[in-house]
Amino acid sequence: MLEPGFEAHPDHTGFAHYIIHTCDSPQLAREGLPAAEKYAAIAPSSPHALHMPGHIFARLGMWQENIDSNVASVRASEYAEKHHLGGATHEIHAYEFLIYAYLQQADDANAKRVLDNTKPMAAHLHSLSDTAPDGMAPFISYVQAEFPSIYNLEMHNWKAILAIPEPANFIVSTKYFRF
Repeated sequence: MLEPGFEAHPDHTGFAHYIIHTCDSPQLAREGLPAAEKYAAIAPSSPHALHMPGHIFARLGMWQENIDSNVASVRASEYAEKHHLGGATHEIHAYEFLIYAYLQQADDANAKRVLDNTKPMAAHLHSLSDTAPDGMAPFISYVQAEFPSIYNLEMHNWKAILAIPEPANFIVSTKYFRF
């Protein structure tokens, strides 16, 4: 249903965005690849638009493309923060995909760098939450448990996983999660 609209309007961000969401599974990812390959060029200053192709790239094991997409998203998030634009806290979602992609490429050093930056990043982004209402702020506490979990699962460090503390101000809202 979305593909004819995207073909007719190849520069429409909405079509690309929703095709990527619709195809965000290993079974459908190949169908979303054209939208993923185009989306970043449609909205090159949007942290979220730069990140979204990573959903498809990750499902297809396109790790370097995933890394490139999410590094660009982090840079756009930093730019957004510096210039008081929306999108600053989207860097947490980009880092979420980066840590996993680095681990899939056996780039343990960069994965560890993301992990080591988790607490300072979360603290910094918490300080922005009133000025960055871009939808990602509720996940800041969540990633403090998620990033060490991803890293230590991939490293088979079971003791470290069991030692991960619940972050302060940990909020799970049914608005964002369906149980």
